[in-house]
Order: sequence, then structure tokens, then C-alpha cells
Amino acid sequence: MNWIKKILGRTGPPNPSGPHVDYGRPHWLVSGIYDIPKFFLVFMDLVPDGALIYFGESCCEGDLKAFFERNAVPVPTSSRSTNRSLWPKGVYIQATRQNITCLADLTNHYAELDVASEIHVRLGETVIIEWALFDPPPIVSSYFDEEALRNICATHHLRAMLCDQCSKHWDAETKKN
Repeated sequence: MNWIKKILGRTGPPNPSGPHVDYGRPHWLVSGIYDIPKFFLVFMDLVPDGALIYFGESCCEGDLKAFFERNAVPVPTSSRSTNRSLWPKGVYIQATRQNITCLADLTNHYAELDVASEIHVRLGETVIIEWALFDPPPIVSSYFDEEALRNICATHHLRAMLCDQCSKHWDAETKKN
């Protein structure tokens, strides 16, 4: 199976050379989210104005593709890559309440991997929420107020676990591969 990982470039954390939640700082693993529409409904009230949502390797068609084309914003300079890939390029959109609500509705009609292989929410140069659909649960940075996160989790029947060991986990996984 390692040859498949090498061909597809899937080793370790999502987009290891690109931006991700700082695993060296405390962050939360939020369990109980298993589909993209719920992801957006849960985090809609937490995501601050000015944030961007990144959809990695989207291969959707129809309404969702049209939505991405209408709402795409330029790729942040720090995320530009010269890496060539067979995978479709990702897309960034503004994390407005209207866009998030529309995404929650539109993504109900698509398989998760048609929507994206990974989703990042970033504020400036900082990734504040990260979810690789191959590796749940979503990771939420310490940017957010703990009480607000716990309230959202209680409302949606989720569990937030404080984690400061993920960087060691990724290092161990990377060495295996």
C-alpha cells in the first residue's frame, strides 16, 4: 500500500508542506462530525469574519462547481505551490454566513470526496480549523475560546478533546512511511 501513498502523495498529515493547524500548540479534536454539511452547521457561528475556507482537491460538478466558480477568491500567497499533481486544484472562498449556509445545503447532495479531500479554515496565515476527510475528526486550533467551543459541541452533541500530543503522532506516522 505504500506505493499507492507515494503515487498519490498521501503520507502523514494533510498537505504536510502547506499550512495546517499548529500541532505543537494545544488544540481540540472534535469528534461526532462525520459529514460535510454537519461540519459547516457546527462551525458556522465560530468562524470569524475575514476567514477563508479551503477545499482541497475538489472534483464536484453541477451546482457545487458553479458555486465554487462564482465565489472563488485568489489563493493566498503563502499557499501557492509549484507542486504538480494529478489531483484537481483546491479552491478558496470567503467564510461568510451566507456562503457557509449555502455550502451546508449544497454539500448534502454530494459524496464527501467529490466536495473535497480536506477542508481548512484559515484566518490570515493561520489555519484555525482543519479536517482531512481521510482522517477524522476535525482539528480546531486554540484560536477559539474554549467555552464557546464547548457550548457549540454541547449544542450539537459533539465531544471536544484537548490535544497536545498530535505533533508526536504525526512524527511517528511519517517515520513509518
